[in-house]
Amino acid sequence: MNLPDRDHARRIVRSFRRKDMLLPVIIVLLTGAHWLILVFRLPVFTSLPYWFFPFYGQRLHVGWIVAATAALVAAVATSFSRARPFVKVLLLIMFGACIQFTINFSQGNGLAGIRDRIVHTGHAEFATLAVHQAGMLDVALNYEAKVQAGELGRYAPSKPPGTLLLYMMFERFANMREGDISAAQRLENLRTFASITWPFVSYLVLIPLWMLGRSLIGEQRAVGACLLYLTIPSVNLITLHLDQVVFPLMAIVPVALLRASCDRRSPALAVVSGVMLYAAGFLSFALIVVAVVMMTLLLISFVQKPTGNARPMLMFSIAALAGVGVSDIVMRLLLDYDIVTRFINASQHHAMSKGWEGGLALVATAGLTNVVEFAVWIGLPVSLLFVVAAVSSAKRILSVKRIESETGFALSLVAVFLLLLVFGRTKAETARLWMFLIPFICVVASGVIHKREVLLATRWPVFMSLVVALEIVTTCLTLRFQNFF
Repeated sequence: MNLPDRDHARRIVRSFRRKDMLLPVIIVLLTGAHWLILVFRLPVFTSLPYWFFPFYGQRLHVGWIVAATAALVAAVATSFSRARPFVKVLLLIMFGACIQFTINFSQGNGLAGIRDRIVHTGHAEFATLAVHQAGMLDVALNYEAKVQAGELGRYAPSKPPGTLLLYMMFERFANMREGDISAAQRLENLRTFASITWPFVSYLVLIPLWMLGRSLIGEQRAVGACLLYLTIPSVNLITLHLDQVVFPLMAIVPVALLRASCDRRSPALAVVSGVMLYAAGFLSFALIVVAVVMMTLLLISFVQKPTGNARPMLMFSIAALAGVGVSDIVMRLLLDYDIVTRFINASQHHAMSKGWEGGLALVATAGLTNVVEFAVWIGLPVSLLFVVAAVSSAKRILSVKRIESETGFALSLVAVFLLLLVFGRTKAETARLWMFLIPFICVVASGVIHKREVLLATRWPVFMSLVVALEIVTTCLTLRFQNFF
């Protein structure tokens, strides 16, 4: 070995001793441990109380996995290209749908690999209900009465009306060109329509994700957040549930709008953000917790740009609240919808259906399982990046007087998790129930990736590519050994 070769070898060794190498090494080791748990079916997670997903074996067709990998490689190349950022986002939406289709096709059942979720699983009940209702207005006006009469099945009583109404809206789209056909045929059309269109709809969240991320962490990092979202196991595997298709979109839209209103100093956008927050709560009460993120970003936005008094922040807060208040008044007048009554009744039904007895001991035991389940189903690489961001944000807020948007954003998500753990009253299945938080976590994770130089002192694309690769392998192994059902 000549002298230049020796110098190069020394640089390689020094690079692996760098502090910045510690995080990717930990991520690789813990992710590898997760893979071993899946492959050898080790009873690590399944021994946790209330764990939701048993092990099982399922053969995958390698050709479709190769196709999914090719789509992911194209997505990575697109995100690193010099194309306009918004064009990248649009292309990532298409690549995301391709990845979701091909991964699920690998089960060997064709479209049924996706369609099965709206045919046989619990929430398929909403599709059945949708085709047997007299009309959307009838459901909206009489939702509470129908629930009390037991007409809306097992799951609708724990939801606001928007969930069933959205299924009904898609049913109308699926059958808009059909004549007088049977309810059974309308249901089949809805199932097929959803199987084809919902994978694309599920990635529309990338647009507001990019808009919010651009404001918080910069344009390129925002594209990176969109790329991460494509590789999340739960996004690719918990298909044809509104938790995956619509809830992440509806959760991030009001936050992105309020952030945009602060950036542009537009009270009108703040009002719209309040309207969209109410609309999100009309679909799922859990989405209302993003109000914590909204108010945190609003506060930080005006702390960063002081104007000498609190009037601007107060004005934007009132504007957002006005959007919520006006929406509530309109819904009460037009549909006689009482959000408070529905929330109380839905919460009681949810707690009863989950067997929630209450108490700090249950909060602690169920909380541990809830956190672990959510972490492994969004992938340990992204989960660990979020933990790093949360810890570093806590340190920064204690040691630095100035609060940055990225720091406050990460800590507001920690606050949301705490609220869900204490008041969510659920035993496991957080892989689905908390999916609306995934876009926010991707923003935080992408911010961490871009802050570190790793792997032989190369730039952030190497770290991003590593995380993406680990995530997609986790997705395939989860599908193979412990899929959602």
